[in-house]
Parts: sequence; structure tokens; C-alpha cells
Amino acid sequence: MGSWQLSIKALTVDVFGTATDWYSTIVREGDCLGYDKRVTVDWARFATAWRGGYEPAMGRVRRGELPWTTIDALHRMILDEILQDFPILELSEDEKSHFNRVWHRLGPWPDVVGGLLRLKSKYTVAALSNGNMSLLTNMAKYAGIPWDCILSAELARHYKPDREVYEMAARRLTMAQIEYNDPKYQAAAAAILQRHDSNEPEANITSAVRDFLL
Repeated sequence: MGSWQLSIKALTVDVFGTATDWYSTIVREGDCLGYDKRVTVDWARFATAWRGGYEPAMGRVRRGELPWTTIDALHRMILDEILQDFPILELSEDEKSHFNRVWHRLGPWPDVVGGLLRLKSKYTVAALSNGNMSLLTNMAKYAGIPWDCILSAELARHYKPDREVYEMAARRLTMAQIEYNDPKYQAAAAAILQRHDSNEPEANITSAVRDFLL
């Protein structure tokens, strides 16, 4: 094991889709809502459309078409848009507000809590997500996800995968001043950052990270 491996102190973990199952949660709550409203909706299509608006909405902020906007607010904007494609589903303002907070009530994947507890025995484990602080805090409390720390892109006022988010996480976890002298670490980290800044496909970056860790 190299010295750089022994120096790992903290791990940051993605949340939406990685630690939690957004699709099943939205479909399940949608089924309950449809039952209460006595309407039939293709909730699988609804959930996919809602999540599908996520990247385009963040893109509007990045291009300056919208000011900095929390994920809660973006989710509500997307919800209002896709409700127009499901006119049978008429919701009051209170119902829209409650349904928008389904993202606060996402359930974890079955192995997440146990896996995080194992990691916590050796490392500091932090959520690092585009979700805003209130969303991530409520989600962790609702789902029983045992983060040591919650870090939101809201703190950097950037969205992942902007490098400012990851630099913020390092600062918050007091890792920014650590000096890595292992040449292998320095070369690999530089290569990964170069690929990130060149907007290479995520699969290429993931491969580079995996090769580095191995």
C-alpha cells in the first residue's frame, strides 16, 4: 500500500442515484398521490421526465439564464413544466409543494447504510451533492443515512462537476493544505483534473480514477 493510500482521511459520496433510489421513491409516492386524486398516471414516465430536467436546468444557471438557484427551486421549476404534460393531474399549491419535497424523502439503496457504517469505522464519510443543505439534511434524517458530514454544492454556489465544488469539499474537510509527495499521486491527480477540465466523457474520468486507486 502506497503512502498516498495511507493518507486518505475522508471520502465524499454522491447522493442522488448513488446512495438513494430516486426513481422508486417518486413512483411510489406518485402512485399514492394518483390514488388519492383518483387519476391514472404513468409515474415511471413522470419520474424519468422530472429527473431528465435536472441537467438542462443546471445548464441554464451555468449559462447565466437564471441566477444561482437551489436544487429545491430547480426541482419545483421542472415539476411545474412537466405537470403541463400531465393535464389530468390537477394539484393545489400545497400538493405541489409537498410533492416537490419528495426529493427530501428518498429511500436509500438496501446496502447503503451498512456500507457507510463500515466506511465510517476507518474514514470520515461526507455526502457531496448538488442538493441544497436543507434537502440533504432532511433526506439523511428521513432515510437514516449516517453521514459524518453533509456538504452541498450550495456552499460553493456551483454545481458538480464544477471543480469549485470539490475544492470546497477539501477546504471544509481541512484537506486543502495536505501535501502529497508521492509522484504517482501527483501525476495521477494532474491527469484526472486535466481530463475533467477538458470536458472528457465521465466514463473516461471514472476509468482514470479507478486506475489511480488500483
